[in-house]
Amino acid sequence: MDNINHFLEAFKYLEKENHSPLENYTTELLVLILCYLKSNKDDFPMTNSEIANLFDLSLDDYIKVKFETQKKYENFTCKLKEKTCLIPDISIRINNTLHTIIEVKIDQELQEYTTQNNDTKNQLEVYSSIENVEKVILLSKSDYESSKENNNEKIKYIRWHQVYEILESFKGKDYIISSFLNFMDANDIGKQKALTTENNFNNILEFIDCFTTLLHSAWNQANIKEFYLSENTYAYKWGLGFY
Repeated sequence: MDNINHFLEAFKYLEKENHSPLENYTTELLVLILCYLKSNKDDFPMTNSEIANLFDLSLDDYIKVKFETQKKYENFTCKLKEKTCLIPDISIRINNTLHTIIEVKIDQELQEYTTQNNDTKNQLEVYSSIENVEKVILLSKSDYESSKENNNEKIKYIRWHQVYEILESFKGKDYIISSFLNFMDANDIGKQKALTTENNFNNILEFIDCFTTLLHSAWNQANIKEFYLSENTYAYKWGLGFY
């Protein structure tokens, strides 16, 4: 395992203002679990392979990676106003060269930055301009939709429930992994929830909002100039409509 005390790394965020303690703490726990799996690769061959695939890495490269959290970067091509360094949640290095950035989100939104040209870019777009970065991964509970990001081949979206499902077979069998899964359960991070009106009305509203965004995007890409979707929508038990 890497020569890092992951318990101390996790503790350093608990008293920090303007940051989500849960988000930062969970990030450090995730890195601990990934290092634990890698250091016991003979016991978890399939699990390491699935995680490597989730991160778009070969298994050989993944076993050699080094994880860093809250690493500062000053070399990036995106010119920002009032921002001289970037601090991603997780950096993945292969042979001591930066390869992948992972931005961890639970309930927080992506940060937005203003460029010197007065354009607005979010964290993923800006992180993709860091020197040597080949992949930027957003690990989140919710889906994020953005036509700007979708055009950037460096950016990938994964969900917490995917991590949970990879580890779930060890629940009750491995103490460390079980403890992490129990922590995820207790904080409503891991399992993918069913979409039901009785038990999860907020998810229904979120689904309608995402579907509306997707429909607008598909309509615009189809370039149907004679007809336009208005911004007025209605939703009731029989369907979703525009007028």
